[in-house]
Amino acid sequence: MFLQALTARAVSVDAARVRFANPFARGSRVFNVATVVLVMLAHTRRHPEQAERIKARSDFPSA
Repeated sequence: MFLQALTARAVSVDAARVRFANPFARGSRVFNVATVVLVMLAHTRRHPEQAERIKARSDFPSA
């Protein structure tokens, strides 16, 4: 529900133009919304890939 509401509000935003300070970089770097969305998607994709690599290890316990 939260993502649906956020998406509905974001339709009118120019994601390449709207910028904000990165709180993880002490606010010194400024990113646009489009870049942040791409970074978040890549980061989210990384988690299942990490799990698959761990499961594929020979020392991973079998069920």
